[in-house]
Amino acid sequence: MRLRVLAFAVPFIACASAGVLGAISVAQAQQVPVANNSNINDAPGVAASTGITLSGSNASLYNTATTPYAFALPGATWTITSQPSGSTITLNDGSGNYGYFNHSVGTYTLNLVNSLTITGGNNGNTFGGAFYVGTLDLSSSSGNITLSGNSVTGFGGNGGAICSSNVNLSASGAITLSGNSAVGTGGGARGGAIYATSGNVNLSTASGNISLSGNSVTDTDTVQGGAIYAKGGGNVSLSAASGDIILSGNSATSPNGVAQGGAIYTIDGNVSLSAASGAISLSGNSVTGGGGGEGGAIWAATSAGTVPHDVSLSAARGISLSGNSATTTFRQSSGGAITSTGNVSLSTASGDINLSGNSIAAPGVNRVYGGAIYAGYNVSLSAPSGSINLSENSATGTTGYRAVNAAMLAQPENGFSCDW
Repeated sequence: MRLRVLAFAVPFIACASAGVLGAISVAQAQQVPVANNSNINDAPGVAASTGITLSGSNASLYNTATTPYAFALPGATWTITSQPSGSTITLNDGSGNYGYFNHSVGTYTLNLVNSLTITGGNNGNTFGGAFYVGTLDLSSSSGNITLSGNSVTGFGGNGGAICSSNVNLSASGAITLSGNSAVGTGGGARGGAIYATSGNVNLSTASGNISLSGNSVTDTDTVQGGAIYAKGGGNVSLSAASGDIILSGNSATSPNGVAQGGAIYTIDGNVSLSAASGAISLSGNSVTGGGGGEGGAIWAATSAGTVPHDVSLSAARGISLSGNSATTTFRQSSGGAITSTGNVSLSTASGDINLSGNSIAAPGVNRVYGGAIYAGYNVSLSAPSGSINLSENSATGTTGYRAVNAAMLAQPENGFSCDW
């Protein structure tokens, strides 16, 4: 079987800044207060600040004269302090005016002090509903990072919450990406939460969970990466030092085009999920494509040549892949949970590995491969202190076509194997 690999020329478009910020002296720069329920853009001196202090539980960002409004982040580093912890920035005014954070070139470091939620962005310019930044380093020294309910809409919508060449998110607490979306009106849609144009996506937590839930990409054309899309050889890494990794209910849907990677998509890169003292769960993620459906939760493939690109899941307390699906009405379907042109490995130090209720279906057409996992090379499952359970996974194709391996397929015709 030859996996359909689509390589698109989607160049990174330099972020369009709302204006050119002049030189700022050290004496002028300061962290400015933002009152509760007020607009960040209206805070005196914010354009020349080193950051903001949110003095209440809610703030907003928008401009009634221009929507969506690109708020030009000052300098190369900015700090948002939440007082009290757990403030929310809403990127609209509730009347159709939207804002987003913008920095056109280079690496930008955004430091969060205490927990923060950023929500409600909608960038009609189709790139980055909350952040459109050259390279984004976003970190929280003392709390959680939540990006929820942000979106991009338009022709070729990319990055519902973040569009950047490289993305690094790190938190002392939890990282949550939920309900973000990229909605295309033709030209494809990629990265419901994060779109990395030419580099890596790294998410790491010291003491909390990493959760990607309910993110989506939809279009009539090709859709890829319901939560995360990495292009140009970018690797995707999720690392939780003492929490769980949860990918649930993410989706990629196209009635006419190919759908790949319900939660995570990378081309010419590897995918690594590591929960050093926790568990990993992939549940209810899906791809539905009129022109093919592959990798209900994760899709990693090679655009050209034979270099394998791998998917690795490593946990301390068990791994579960359940209820993920890949469905198409034309061409082929593979990997209800995971599709990779390289190796796929699942290992847990303690606890069980469960693959249950995953499915692929291509009714009326072509071939289906690996109800739970499809690998171009080898599949390896390791649970030395627990059990490995495969139940009710399915591969459904039309009579006269091939429904291959209801649970896993590792191309045995090429000498590769499934080992556990």
